[in-house]
Amino acid sequence: MTANLTRRKLCQSAGVALMMLPVITVCTDASAKTNLSMREKLKYQSQPKEGMSCAACLEYLPGSSDQSVGGCKVIPEDDEISARAYCVAWNTM
Repeated sequence: MTANLTRRKLCQSAGVALMMLPVITVCTDASAKTNLSMREKLKYQSQPKEGMSCAACLEYLPGSSDQSVGGCKVIPEDDEISARAYCVAWNTM
């Protein structure tokens, strides 16, 4: 009797885990956005150029910490901009 009860609980737990899988997948996919077309137009690169980086640009929207990625006013719908990156829209005025 105890073996059946244990097996039943195991099957129920597995069923619940399988039902939660799509919910977990949807939640993790919606976290980050990248606007590849605008990055391409602005020649976005992940390294600074001649001392110019996003961290020193007026258009840069910093992340929650110095190590976090942020956003950019010129590249809408993109929250994966590195502070060490560079693009041709770099601006300090």
